[in-house]
Amino acid sequence: RLLSEINIPYMIVGSYASSYWGRPRATQDADILLIWQPRQVDYFVSKLGANFYADAQDLKDGLAQGRMSNIIHKPTGFKMDMSTVGGDPYFRQAFERRKPVELFTERIYFASAEDVILTKLLWASQGKSQRQIEDAAGIIEVQGHRLEKVYMKHWAEELHVSHLLEKILP
Repeated sequence: RLLSEINIPYMIVGSYASSYWGRPRATQDADILLIWQPRQVDYFVSKLGANFYADAQDLKDGLAQGRMSNIIHKPTGFKMDMSTVGGDPYFRQAFERRKPVELFTERIYFASAEDVILTKLLWASQGKSQRQIEDAAGIIEVQGHRLEKVYMKHWAEELHVSHLLEKILP
């Protein structure tokens, strides 16, 4: 909600997004991609409130270095992994395709089902676990014919994950 209130564009990716589009599963964190500027970080952190731990300098460093930074909800220990979209053509395109979803009376932005599949396959190709492929297959199982397969095949080739997509695409 805060990201929307202060006009920081974002989208939820990772296991939360694959659970929304595919088969639900438990996860310990939420992965969020943002388009933001270093000047927005201090204001964002100041608005989080006492229930959250966030290190403004770490968030700025993560933004500058293109790496992930964390925000933690203190009462629950729930972690949000925040990273920036940066200049990567695929992630820029994926961000343009993000989908607004009404969830718990809030408008939340998720990566599209196709882009969650592609991202999961990209992470799997980087050795980040078989679970990524299972999540991608679960989205295909649930979304089926609604998926834009031409789009997925194009980006799978660009991302060098066509071999993985072919294994799970009917």
